[in-house]
Amino acid sequence: MEFRCQVIDRDGKNTVIMREAISEEQCVTELVSQGFTPLKLRTGKANWIELLNSPIKLSGNSGTSEQAVFLRQLSILVVADLPVDRSLDMLRDQASSSRQKQAVAKMLSDVRAGQSLAKAMECEGNFPAWVIGIVRASETGGNLGAALTQAADRMSSLA
Repeated sequence: MEFRCQVIDRDGKNTVIMREAISEEQCVTELVSQGFTPLKLRTGKANWIELLNSPIKLSGNSGTSEQAVFLRQLSILVVADLPVDRSLDMLRDQASSSRQKQAVAKMLSDVRAGQSLAKAMECEGNFPAWVIGIVRASETGGNLGAALTQAADRMSSLA
């Protein structure tokens, strides 16, 4: 079973991590043994408030689950009729590290300079080609929010 775990890490930082475990008890035991202080564990699909409050991580070799969170957060904002540049601006402000802020800021700068979101994601260099292809096709077809949601779902299943 997959758990979304709100924890405090060894540095005292409140963060959300994903863990596979047979039971909630096993998950808590493993988290404590790894130096985390568990605050809240949840299973099932995350609600939109949890997704928007999740930190994004897009620097270096970010994992597919981190990219899925970013895509899902972006899709929620786009579906809510926020312009792509404003959505990226909000997500940049939520980034959990300076490198992540820089990655989203670069995409935001590219979009504001007139590039498509797909091109900005391609230039950022951290997204798989199939995600960029989905975004490119959806920008042409006019259904970006749904496409971002589908890409996030697929990426979550790969994580």
